[in-house]
Amino acid sequence: NNLGGSLVINNAKLNNVQIAVGVVGGPTVLAGGTKIIASWGQGNVFKGTNTGATFTQGDIFNPSESAGPVWMIGTGKHWF
Repeated sequence: NNLGGSLVINNAKLNNVQIAVGVVGGPTVLAGGTKIIASWGQGNVFKGTNTGATFTQGDIFNPSESAGPVWMIGTGKHWF
């Protein structure tokens, strides 16, 4: 299976970030701001024993949280 371009953001706190996920020279995939991202992913998702993948780009199942949010302090630059 090809996982190129896969990304998962889990339990992250953004503080004044312009773009959370973007493509260099291209579109914004996930807008920034000041918010908590519970669980967001991009890539192929497999469910159960199904061998067929579904491409997903957006909110995904949020596993239980054992630790507090990760602080990401924005400086007006893009986070990649």
